[in-house]
Amino acid sequence: MRYVRIFLVFLIVIVSGAIIFFSVNGKKYERYFMLFKDRVTGEVEIENRYIALDSDASSLNVFVEEFLLGPVNHNLISFFPHGMKYNTLIFQDGVLYLDLPRDSVLHMPKEVQFEEFYNLFIKSVKINFPKLKTVHVSIGGVEAYEN
Repeated sequence: MRYVRIFLVFLIVIVSGAIIFFSVNGKKYERYFMLFKDRVTGEVEIENRYIALDSDASSLNVFVEEFLLGPVNHNLISFFPHGMKYNTLIFQDGVLYLDLPRDSVLHMPKEVQFEEFYNLFIKSVKINFPKLKTVHVSIGGVEAYEN
């Protein structure tokens, strides 16, 4: 009976220590909604994603990088090839400026038009960052569409 009490006390100490350790040292996660096109139906689907925030990067930078990586669900279409990065991302006075490399348009999947990416990206950004006033997307320094 004595050994059972000692074991239970030891177990409680270890579990409570683990809980305290992980609550203090855990990464911060944010939940984002991203819009992608379904490969089969062609309809727009919402993907929930929990993203670990890096202390060095803003949440908007992390969101854009994750969006460009594409969906986690294999039934949804990725807009760009894996590993594509943006040239420039600037957020100033409620306006987001995103510059994509020229090659990004050349390597888009045949199922997706750039206009679809543009519209779904803007909707996704505005859902997750409601204080954002406008979004400007450019390709190789040339603005894609006038707002």
